[in-house]
Amino acid sequence: MTRTRNLGLAALLCTAAAACGDDTGTQATAAGPALAAAAPACVEFTPPAPGTIWGSPVGHVPGQHVYTESSIDVLVQPFHWLGGGGAFNYAEIDLPPVVFANGQAAWTNNINLQFYFGNLGWLPNKVWFNYLDLGGHENLSVNGSAFYIGDIAAAPPVVGGRNVHVTSTPVWGGTTGQVTIYGGSIKHFTTGGQEYYIDKVCAVP
Repeated sequence: MTRTRNLGLAALLCTAAAACGDDTGTQATAAGPALAAAAPACVEFTPPAPGTIWGSPVGHVPGQHVYTESSIDVLVQPFHWLGGGGAFNYAEIDLPPVVFANGQAAWTNNINLQFYFGNLGWLPNKVWFNYLDLGGHENLSVNGSAFYIGDIAAAPPVVGGRNVHVTSTPVWGGTTGQVTIYGGSIKHFTTGGQEYYIDKVCAVP
């Protein structure tokens, strides 16, 4: 399937009222031992049919809620480019060309997906997700922080006052791995890319 990028849209800013303006200045701290014992709440993108589209082509607007799984809300948000500006294109539920998680996943094409944990009944202190990066660059923001823009495998050790740990393994056409965010409460995080799959987004207290 040939995919095209929409690189001509004007820069857009986060507009979701529930997703902006959160505290990002708290210093990251080490994760406690209780984290490993909790059963995770996860988004695995299994209910939507393959080919489901979220974003501009189907009339979604920045900050719009598009999906909920395990009481974790997913919103669509603008994507930010390395040289400035950005786009709001689309995400698609698809079967990735390389198995990296649990079958179908969310493929992002110049769009970000925001994962909001405010309806869980508790706020996670640790979240993680699996990724498959097949090109371009990625975005990462935690609790409304300034975006890291670049290769996800080279993400800094702290984003939004929370620790970030990334694993990366070369595969056909790109890299795959896991991003773990921990060290304090996480109300939401945002990530996306240009040829970037996301799957198995999980949270624990």
